[in-house]
Amino acid sequence: DDTPLRVVPVDIDREQLDRALSQHKPAAIYVTPMRAVSVKDIAESAAGAQATTMTGVPRYIESGMAVSVRLLDARPKLMLNVSAATAQGAQFSSDLLRLAQVRK
Repeated sequence: DDTPLRVVPVDIDREQLDRALSQHKPAAIYVTPMRAVSVKDIAESAAGAQATTMTGVPRYIESGMAVSVRLLDARPKLMLNVSAATAQGAQFSSDLLRLAQVRK
C-alpha cells in the first residue's frame, strides 16, 4: 500500500480537539502522556470523529484509549480496549485479539 502517512501535531492547550479532528479527519490519534487533560474527553472526541486512539501509556486504556503497549516480562504486550475501539470505528481480527491483552 502506497498510502502516505501524515502526522499532524495538535496542542490541545491552544487548539480545540474537535475542531482539529474535523479539519484533519485522522484515521488514528496518538495520545502522549499528559497532565490536566481528560483522557476520557479525548476518547469521546475520537469516537465522534471515528478515529482510533493509540497511546504508550497503558493506564489510559481504562479511560477509553483503544490501543496501547506495555512491557510484560521485558517484552512488549499489546493492550486493546475493545469497547473503545468499536466506538471509535476500529475492528480487530480474531487473530490480533488472541495476541493481545483485551479489555472489553
